Amino acid sequence: IQQYEQAMVMAKLHGDEGAQVVCLNNLADWKINTGSYQEAIELRQECLQLSRKINSRIGVGRSLIGMAKAHTLLENFSEARTLLNKGLPAVMSAGDIEGELHSSLNLAYLAVRNDDIPRACELYRQVLERSLAAPDHACAVFAQLALEQLAAGELPQPAILPPQPLTPTVLNDPET
Repeated sequence: IQQYEQAMVMAKLHGDEGAQVVCLNNLADWKINTGSYQEAIELRQECLQLSRKINSRIGVGRSLIGMAKAHTLLENFSEARTLLNKGLPAVMSAGDIEGELHSSLNLAYLAVRNDDIPRACELYRQVLERSLAAPDHACAVFAQLALEQLAAGELPQPAILPPQPLTPTVLNDPET
């Protein structure tokens, strides 16, 4: 977290608004990973304003999707859905596959919470297939685990990135 906070200070000093968007999004991800959901929402709101200012569709989409994830974790499902309805088209129109995958994971979890298990399974399956074809396979890990949990009659949890860096070794370790 300190590295992102330091990078944010440097980006502000240099007036690099694009770097500020990246720093804010990454810092918000870590806030979510540490359970600081409200702080994550505030960072994403700041990021959303800056992304709109510099006309970054990816930044806008990622900000909305990140806020949706925080609201999902706070069980504000209606707000999460509203944010996803805005964020998903933004990342899709920008060609942001990772943002699209994260949106789909969140939508799948919302389907689970609405007791629409067939829809959740379909979304998790799509994420699994698309993620395996993407450069980063992290979403595939969450989708596979969620499908296994649903098959066992258990409810999956929302996808949160682990606090350790994802490497091929971590991805192939069933305990992580």
